[in-house]
Amino acid sequence: LGTTEETSCWPLLAQLRRRSHRQIFPIVYSHTAAEDVRCRLRCFDAGAKMVTRSGGALRLALSKVAAALQAPGPYACPACGLAGLTEEALREHVPLYHGAEPNAQVPCPIC
Repeated sequence: LGTTEETSCWPLLAQLRRRSHRQIFPIVYSHTAAEDVRCRLRCFDAGAKMVTRSGGALRLALSKVAAALQAPGPYACPACGLAGLTEEALREHVPLYHGAEPNAQVPCPIC
C-alpha cells in the first residue's frame, strides 16, 4: 500500500475517483490489503475494482480487461458508459468492473 505519498495507492485512487474515471480498472496488488478485511474494504471504498496478492489473479483480470477491448462491438455499459463492447465482453465487464458497487437500476442494453 506504500509508505510515502510517492509509493502509496491512496492518492492515485483518490485522483481517479475525483475525476470520475469509472472506465479505468484500478487494482491494488498488496499482500497486506488482501489479507486484511478492513483494509480491503477501504480500498474498494476508495475506488479499487480489485484487491489481490495473487499474480495469477492479476494476470487473469488484466487479460479479461484487454480481451474486452480487442473486438469492437455495438454495446456500451449502462453503468459507466464504456463503449465498443460485444455481448460477451459486456457480460464479462459488468461483474469485473462493477462487482464492488451497489446494484444500479440501469436497463440492459442487450435486452
